[in-house]
Amino acid sequence: MKFVLTSLLFFCSIFLSAQESKNLTIEVSGKIISQKTLEPIPFAHININKTGLGTVTNQQGYFRLVLPNKYAGSMLKISSIGFESNYINLSSAKNLRKLTAKLKESTKFLDGVVITPVDEARLLVEKAIQKIETNYPTTKTQLEGFFRGVTKKGNNIAYVTEGVFLVEKNSYTKKTFKGKIKLIKGRTVEEIGLKSLFYGGHHLPHFADVVHGRSSYINKAKTNQYYYEILDSIKSEESTIVRVGFQSKKNNANGVLFINLNNYAFAKISYHYRGEEDKNSILDKVRGGKRLYRNYDVEYVKIDSLWYLNLINYNSALYLQNEKDTLSWTALYSTTKLLDKVDEIIYNEEFQYVDITLRNMGKYDSIFWNNYNIVLPSKETELLFKKNDPSKIEQQIIEEEKALSKHKKILEQISKVKTSIGLFVQQASIESAIVNYTNNISTITETVPNTNFLYSGLSSAIEYYFSPSFFIGLDNKFNFYRNKYSSWSLKTGYNKNFTTFGRPATANFSVNMGHYRYGYVVGRYSIANDLEISGKPFDSGEVQVSLESRRWAVEPTIRLSLEMNH
Repeated sequence: MKFVLTSLLFFCSIFLSAQESKNLTIEVSGKIISQKTLEPIPFAHININKTGLGTVTNQQGYFRLVLPNKYAGSMLKISSIGFESNYINLSSAKNLRKLTAKLKESTKFLDGVVITPVDEARLLVEKAIQKIETNYPTTKTQLEGFFRGVTKKGNNIAYVTEGVFLVEKNSYTKKTFKGKIKLIKGRTVEEIGLKSLFYGGHHLPHFADVVHGRSSYINKAKTNQYYYEILDSIKSEESTIVRVGFQSKKNNANGVLFINLNNYAFAKISYHYRGEEDKNSILDKVRGGKRLYRNYDVEYVKIDSLWYLNLINYNSALYLQNEKDTLSWTALYSTTKLLDKVDEIIYNEEFQYVDITLRNMGKYDSIFWNNYNIVLPSKETELLFKKNDPSKIEQQIIEEEKALSKHKKILEQISKVKTSIGLFVQQASIESAIVNYTNNISTITETVPNTNFLYSGLSSAIEYYFSPSFFIGLDNKFNFYRNKYSSWSLKTGYNKNFTTFGRPATANFSVNMGHYRYGYVVGRYSIANDLEISGKPFDSGEVQVSLESRRWAVEPTIRLSLEMNH
């Protein structure tokens, strides 16, 4: 018995050690600088070689990378366009938390461009456009990535949002700026309340993926709207990257395309737009401010034979004419993982364009953020998060709830009220009847046969939800047709939510108790003589004879609805 117990403890210890080893992570951090100038290199890529696992440096060249323990003996690749790549063996590195890597600048050539009768720059760009369907994924892919958005009003930070998103990319064979986004974890801090916030910021991996969207300067049908010029070439480890400058013929938009000559893929795109002081666009009027500038850098990384979205650095600003102030926004997206398996993002888990990132980021999770590959923040933004400690935020929320004004409580109750409007169709029937009508002017005799017919018209309802599922309300129906129908009823019922076709659907079961009025037009009759009712003469011309039923009743109702947009 003693031997059995000892053996059991021995195997348990082996199992626990294996589990512990499996769950361990290693942290790699440090700074990437230029070998020539010793200046930091912002947004340099730090990846486990030949995988999509990694991060990028921040503006000051610092990075932090958290890796599963299985990568302890892997090769770390450090790269940036314009520099030669550097490789570090993690198993032989002395101090993984204080790495300083120097990148050597790549050799540039073709500084002098020879003018030829053929527009070589445009031909090069058009060849790269043709190769998009070969160089980028043609099936649905999913990326995991980190997003940070910082909004400033004037020189003051209004709010900071950070999130880890599941990004679903459709095939690059079709032009699109849209796709699905699912929030994995988020955190946010707000310093200044804004009347209007940036919408769709979390969709940066889609609307700024200019290769996927075939922006006009890389759209073959629109390249005639730009001037192109070969600037120079950069020698990379795999091939040669040619830098092609472009300039819009219509506005102050310009940039640089980095084209890999090995397979004619767009490795990087830099875009710059400066607003024109003497012009106001329609969009400027809609936004309530004039666009001052819009800049972005988009980079792609090659994994195996395909190129994937890797980095977006975006910044823009508006001049708010009514407030005489500037609203600026900087955003950063970095792919941290390329997923092998594509799991469907169901509709009610995805972020819509009308969702505001600030209000949908979930609760702060310190353990998660300490073990995730975020792009290191600036000191300014990190101080904001430290100042707004989660425990302080929770206490602040409690105090705010206690101090709710009557006005806010009223608004809270109003939010429980839902209204609906729609069309209804209802079947009715009438048994055979004989209509006899006689007065001093005319006599009407009509036989009405057994008849089935439909009422159709407008239905409206107002419902108050005293719980997520149960409600009471009022219902009204009326039609505009010859056979008149109307009803007013009290209703109470149950609301059941479920998902179909990937979207939230609702089955609304209710019992209506009220007054119902049914009408059936027997016919219209011409009368030669004028009518006199209560001493008042009427030039009738025509008389309509109707049968009508009025009753109080209890009526069961089922309403099905499908949500099309949040």
